[in-house]
Amino acid sequence: MPNATITSTTFTGDGTQTKFMNEVNTAMIAAGFSQIDSFVATGNEQRVWQFDADPADTNWGKMIIHGGFSASGTIRVRGYSSYNPAGDIGTNESVTATTSTISMTAAFTLHICSHPEVRGVIIQEGTSYEKFFGYVRPSSKPTLWGEAPYGFIDSGVNAYASNGLQPISLLRPASVGVATSCNGYLDNGIPTVEIWQNRPFLTNCMLVDTTNKKPIAFFSNDVISVPNSGMAILQQFFDPTTNATYTVFDNISATASRMAIRTA
Repeated sequence: MPNATITSTTFTGDGTQTKFMNEVNTAMIAAGFSQIDSFVATGNEQRVWQFDADPADTNWGKMIIHGGFSASGTIRVRGYSSYNPAGDIGTNESVTATTSTISMTAAFTLHICSHPEVRGVIIQEGTSYEKFFGYVRPSSKPTLWGEAPYGFIDSGVNAYASNGLQPISLLRPASVGVATSCNGYLDNGIPTVEIWQNRPFLTNCMLVDTTNKKPIAFFSNDVISVPNSGMAILQQFFDPTTNATYTVFDNISATASRMAIRTA
């Protein structure tokens, strides 16, 4: 699997929704998405992006993200299984995640990740992390399940949801290794814990349902769990056992561990 490309870019709002959404659009394209729709709904800017994660899957292979402003100045994010630009409408709409009110004149940082298992943009307003536009898609999935449960989008408070409104509605792969996700081998659930400079990090990470703690899908070892303490977003972490470098890409810091993705 290719190493992730993780970068950041900054801008200052000019007071308009258009400036904000155009900057996010540029970042989403850098993450690998294509913009498939741009429109205004009741005076509020909307954008829709798509990444074809699995061309062979005509039902759920396209990862479709819709982000746009509401009348109250918040941003709403949702996912679809398919989309019709002519009608500005998608099918199998997911739950909708909503940010706090965005200041159109604030300073923003957009953190961009391009990787098959984690793709998208974390929006940071000042020192606050607002939302993740993109998807989390673990590489190993039971073949008896369809693709629908696996293109997880940011659904709000410490949670991810599938873009097909499947029963798996409260997931949190953003901090692998915490209560809402687990680490372990597929066959026996024994975690693989390694130590570097007296700090543990976890491999063999899997995604679990927060309701019943059952495993949903499994990440490759490109995605690991690192300690939260002292690990800021974009900080790098070296694994001496594999000579691999990982970069923290996680917009949630109030937890015991954070997600890091292999970049070298």
